[in-house]
Amino acid sequence: MVSWERVTACVALFGAVFTYLHRNSMKLNVLALDEHSAQSLGINVNQLRTIVFVLSTLLVSVAVSFSGIIGFVGLIVPHISRSLFGSDMKNNMFYSSLFGAFLLMSSDTLSRVIIPGGAELPVGILTAIFGGVFFFYLLKRRRDHFWNG
Repeated sequence: MVSWERVTACVALFGAVFTYLHRNSMKLNVLALDEHSAQSLGINVNQLRTIVFVLSTLLVSVAVSFSGIIGFVGLIVPHISRSLFGSDMKNNMFYSSLFGAFLLMSSDTLSRVIIPGGAELPVGILTAIFGGVFFFYLLKRRRDHFWNG
């Protein structure tokens, strides 16, 4: 049920949102520090948060409506990207996009070959397993920070 019109709509939306976020990446970096620093530098924090929230919601809703629920990809990928390539939003958005696509392609390929005989495991199961393992890793690594201050 994939058509070129649907692919074009997804690519156009992703391109528009990515361009906006890329152009405002410095503001997002400052906002990641704290709200007061961002306000003192002249950034309208409420407006920026609202716009980014709406654009993120739009991207997620289009992605889910076209590809289905693929659990932990949106939660795993930015953490891994940030830990590998740093916390600069300009780099993080680019590498998160690439790594997210790679993770889904790998999960889809693995789901097609893991069960012999032509049966196909749902991709959401594999992403949920990857996500669960990753969050247990994060929990174990940051356990002292979370519970001991």
